[in-house]
Amino acid sequence: MDKMIRQKEAAYGGMQRQGELSQELKGVLHDHEGWHKLTGGQQEALDMIMHKVSRIVCGDNLYIDSWRDIAGYAQVIVNALETTVGASDASVKRIVRTKDGWRYDD
Repeated sequence: MDKMIRQKEAAYGGMQRQGELSQELKGVLHDHEGWHKLTGGQQEALDMIMHKVSRIVCGDNLYIDSWRDIAGYAQVIVNALETTVGASDASVKRIVRTKDGWRYDD
């Protein structure tokens, strides 16, 4: 058990320090007026993302799995929104300069 705790602390930082940052980050979100418009799934995904962010900041920022987890939680929400009536998506276009001026590059 001690070996596992040491390995986790090396990857994520000490539980006390990491937990304090995680709770602080989540508290900022929970206190915001927009928090209550989110679905339970969106709230949980953001809580988990803040948890992972605190692990990265307090622990090993080169531990790829923490970054992959953030992307995974976000992707779960993207997948849900793609089938949600009323959800929107931005179309990002690149603006390029030509000899005649500016234009959108499709």
